[in-house]
Amino acid sequence: MQYGVIMAGGAGTRLWPLSRGVLPKQLLPVIKGKSLLQLSYDRLRGVLPPERIYVCTSANHREAVLANLPNDVRINNDLSDECSVIEVFTVDRRGLLYRLARAMHDLRLTIRFAKISTYLDQVVDVFYVTDLLGAKISSPTREMAIKRSLSQLFAPAEQVPAAKVAGAR
Repeated sequence: MQYGVIMAGGAGTRLWPLSRGVLPKQLLPVIKGKSLLQLSYDRLRGVLPPERIYVCTSANHREAVLANLPNDVRINNDLSDECSVIEVFTVDRRGLLYRLARAMHDLRLTIRFAKISTYLDQVVDVFYVTDLLGAKISSPTREMAIKRSLSQLFAPAEQVPAAKVAGAR
């Protein structure tokens, strides 16, 4: 099994005066408004699923690194004969599972089965859902509305990777 590791440490001295201790080079928007970290993540995301991408950084850059990478919400109708499968990849935070379940309830989805997984700070939650009539989510418009609604649970200030971030102590 292959894994990807993005080294995102540093003290912000290489591109001084652009980079500083609080905004090191890996977080600077350098190409089309994307940081080196985002570009590296995007390249790895082309060949690896998010649960096999790791980011290594220092503890004092942890929050900034998390804010630089995307969450991921996927809906798949091929994984189960009876249910649509919603996969959520993000970093754990207080109340996340409640907010996800509440949002699905508000979207009039029935959670038939859930696999809740947290490794370090990484969440990989999988929900097997149906509509209120017991059918899969078959409309592309409905799928997009569900993705949009669940993605809104992650406030812009909390944009986090579907990857694990290890901060040195």
